[in-house]
Order: sequence, then C-alpha cells, then structure tokens
Amino acid sequence: MECYSEDNKRWKQMYADMEKKHEDYVKQTTAEINDLKEQLRDVMFYFEAQTKIEESPLKDEIHGASVNVDESSVPSTSKSKAGRRKKR
Repeated sequence: MECYSEDNKRWKQMYADMEKKHEDYVKQTTAEINDLKEQLRDVMFYFEAQTKIEESPLKDEIHGASVNVDESSVPSTSKSKAGRRKKR
C-alpha cells in the first residue's frame, strides 16, 4: 500500500508539472499571437495608406512631403509601439 501511495504522489506531481508547463505554453503562445496580430495590423495599415496615396491625385505632392512630430505634444508616460518592439 505504501508503494501505491508513493506512486500516486509522484503521478500527481508529474501531472501538476505538466499542467504548469501547459499553462506557460498557452500564455507564451497567446502573447506571440497577439504581437503578430498587432504587427499584421500595422502592415495592413501601411499597405492601405500606400494604396490611397497612389490613387490620390495629389500623390506627387505627398511623395515629397514629410511629417514632423513635436516631442512636447507626445505624453511622456505613453508607450509607443516602436518602444515596445525595441525591447526584444
């Protein structure tokens, strides 16, 4: 009976370990999927913008234009997408 009790404890521990590994895997995979969805959304936005620019009658003017962002208008507490991606 003692052997059965030890085996039962060992199986329970193995099950708990496997369950923990599975939870970690699901969390990691979900995070990767969410990151890839965000990247895909960014790429699609870029392609849509390029298409609209090419179809615009002002495309020659737009190609020569540039966009400047005043740093004082950007809140310092916000995290930008570029900042999050550089951490990798």
